[in-house]
Amino acid sequence: MALELRNWKVIAAIAGIVAVVAVAIVLILQSIAPPDNVVAILDGEEITREDVEQLQERQWEWYGFSMDEDEALEEIIADKLLYREAAREGHVPPTEEETERELQARLAAMNVTPESWRALLGFDDSDYAEYLRLYRRQLTIESYLKTVIDVDKEEDEELFFEKVRELVEDLKSQANLEYRSGQ
Repeated sequence: MALELRNWKVIAAIAGIVAVVAVAIVLILQSIAPPDNVVAILDGEEITREDVEQLQERQWEWYGFSMDEDEALEEIIADKLLYREAAREGHVPPTEEETERELQARLAAMNVTPESWRALLGFDDSDYAEYLRLYRRQLTIESYLKTVIDVDKEEDEELFFEKVRELVEDLKSQANLEYRSGQ
């Protein structure tokens, strides 16, 4: 009986060691494996599934059109690359006041008041603040594009956007871009 008890103690000790090793392996693998929600890494910066879903939701809520996951991911990558390049080239984001004035001017050109526009989109203050933050970023990118694209957007919109796509592809080829999760 003493021999059987000793065998069980040895087996229990080995099982305990195996369990600790298994937990350690799982923890190590989790720390080196990318999280499941990372869909791409652009120059060391993770782009998550949540980033993609947020853009898809914004596009639908604010503009009324849907965007699939691949389109949304490519839009995020293009935005990051163009904004980074704009900053590198010395394009400074407009101030909050300049951003507000530009938005009001664009709305006025469409005969829309800021109040009716906010009501139409159902913006509360936090939605509006987020919109302004993104619009400010977009104005910075537009400022940059005017200096590197030799086509007037108003004169030939199709050619302008073709040039933007070519620029983005060039910037992507220079970046360290890794797609994840079947992208």
